[in-house]
Amino acid sequence: MVSFLRMGNLLRLFSYLLIITLIFQRGYATQATRLQKIPVTNNPVQSRILVDGQEIGYTPLTLSLPRDRNHTIKIEKEGYEPALIQVQPGTPAGSSTAGRFIAGLPITIAGMFVGLVVGYLVSPTQPNSDHKYASFVIGGALLGAVPGVIIMARKTDPILEPGAINIILKRAPEGETGAGSVQTIRLTFEQLSSLRRIRISCADN
Repeated sequence: MVSFLRMGNLLRLFSYLLIITLIFQRGYATQATRLQKIPVTNNPVQSRILVDGQEIGYTPLTLSLPRDRNHTIKIEKEGYEPALIQVQPGTPAGSSTAGRFIAGLPITIAGMFVGLVVGYLVSPTQPNSDHKYASFVIGGALLGAVPGVIIMARKTDPILEPGAINIILKRAPEGETGAGSVQTIRLTFEQLSSLRRIRISCADN
């Protein structure tokens, strides 16, 4: 049995949970925008690194890249063909498990909140009492939770953590220093956040 008083207590509880979840989600989103620090090593040394068209310096060095922005990392070395690393958003299937949980949790709580209210309103009153049937209220809450649970249960792309990228620079055609084809590697935001090192070597070393 569910009385009007108990229903009010349940609604307040769900409201508190939803507020706490939204605050936690905001903190997670802020954390996700932090910089990703990536050491770049080179054997032999002295490859020129440009990020988004601006020269950063020569290897070895450490890059600091915002995790939620597009980037183009260009690697140049005299006598060798350049290489590019392009960072762009991935598909929804590439979202992380933590990201799906954070996205789905407030939807789950809000859905349960709405389902609870609807279940209470549609439940008939028990004979000789002002109480509602608990099965209607609980069933409404469970049904309301379904969309959020589906979001949290979605599969992710298993290939998300390159860890380290190994780039081999090829010798440029004779008389065309720095020219030739461009070696391109593409990463998603999620892969950038798991990237720990970029190693550069030359094909003739």
